[in-house]
Amino acid sequence: MPRHANLTNDKAVAALCWKEGDPIQFLVKDPDRTGFYIRISKGGSKTWLYQYRFEGKLERLSLGKYPGTSCSLAFRRYD
Repeated sequence: MPRHANLTNDKAVAALCWKEGDPIQFLVKDPDRTGFYIRISKGGSKTWLYQYRFEGKLERLSLGKYPGTSCSLAFRRYD
């Protein structure tokens, strides 16, 4: 089950991090935007994702890595 956070706020996204006991990778979902996520990895990387279903199959499209791809740019790519 993904966690939730406002992913259009750089301060909130910068504060997201992997903690002991977390899975190796986990998703954080923006509660106001369907399919808009950021994946947090144990190694510290953060990747923007758009997740959707196509012909019943779950698909993920990478929108870039944070912080190289800012919150506003990831949101523009999503929109």
